[in-house]
Amino acid sequence: MVKVENRKTVWLLTMRFMQMNRGRSQIAILAIVLTTTLFTSLFTGARSMVLSKLEADKKTYSAWSHVILQDITGDEAQSVSDILEKSGFVERFGVNTFVGTLLDERILFQTEVRAADQNAASAFCDAPIQGRLPEKADEIALSSLVLDALGVAYLYEDLNKDLNKNLIKITLTIAVDNADGKEEQITRAFTLCGWWQGDVSDYSQYAWVSEAFAAEVAPRSRVRRWKAGR
Repeated sequence: MVKVENRKTVWLLTMRFMQMNRGRSQIAILAIVLTTTLFTSLFTGARSMVLSKLEADKKTYSAWSHVILQDITGDEAQSVSDILEKSGFVERFGVNTFVGTLLDERILFQTEVRAADQNAASAFCDAPIQGRLPEKADEIALSSLVLDALGVAYLYEDLNKDLNKNLIKITLTIAVDNADGKEEQITRAFTLCGWWQGDVSDYSQYAWVSEAFAAEVAPRSRVRRWKAGR
């Protein structure tokens, strides 16, 4: 592009040219405005479609992830983990292990019990907003919808400090789903260590347990690995 030194002269000539051809100039200006509006609407509509698709995928898979690997064994998950850790193009990834489902007549919706790290919980949009993820075998983190259904009070200013003063115990029954197809029901008392706001539009709510608990009650459970790109 050539830089014009005398911009005032060029501007004067342009204005005189437009005055000489007023009708044609008006049509050209109108065409430019319409073209600009068209492309703006096109890009806005395309962006809205992409965001709607992402939101639909989130509702379908309950996760914000670019790639999902599921129904793999622990050894396969470890191999994938080693590859992802060495790769330079994966921003972050998370791991979650499917343990089973909650069984309680007060809970009228599906609630899956899983062990997950911070990345996996965040990819599910279910990372605790108060408290933390479970670290011990007798700890559990639940969504607000599950806690409401169980009638458990959880709105504290600081959940961790309040837990140290007054532990919130919850007894739950879990239908453990092992890879060999055998189902076993176990009942345990858990300490609430965190919670987040549940979404009624999700196909399932989640209950986070520790890796120690998952290894104890479901050592042959299917491991699901989620690569989170957000």
